[in-house]
Amino acid sequence: MSDPVSPTTVNEREIADPSDPAAAEPVEPLGNPDPAEPGEPLADPAAAAAVIDGKQFAPVANTASGEVGATTVFHYHQDGKVIWAEYSGGAVVRGYLVGTRSGDRMSFRYSHLNIDLQTASGVCETRIAVLDDGRVQFRETWQWESRPEHGTSIVEELAALGGRP
Repeated sequence: MSDPVSPTTVNEREIADPSDPAAAEPVEPLGNPDPAEPGEPLADPAAAAAVIDGKQFAPVANTASGEVGATTVFHYHQDGKVIWAEYSGGAVVRGYLVGTRSGDRMSFRYSHLNIDLQTASGVCETRIAVLDDGRVQFRETWQWESRPEHGTSIVEELAALGGRP
């Protein structure tokens, strides 16, 4: 498996590689989503209550083997424990994800069509956090199913009116 350390560049805007110590906080490894398991951190109450339905998100960091980039926008929805999103932008022509949410954790599968008209798919485990300014952040660990690479990414809620923070 490949563990590239170079940043991802999409539409000439660089996204920090989360494995770079100068990048945003590293994505913590995800364990069992049941906080009752021994050694598992308890869910952050603010993150567990964070609303994601109807909000837009964009990556701020991604491992180089990922295809989402600075201009990729995710439109999230939630109905009870069910979550889904549509996404596009940069190297992604059209993408979808679907999965579940339990407290401050999400687990989903994603599938998209890239600009080379190739399909790609994988799985993702996400830990939700709330930033100091109140926006929601996703710390993700993902694995392609359509190829051997895996990685981490950080995705943050876009500021009100669709702008970046």
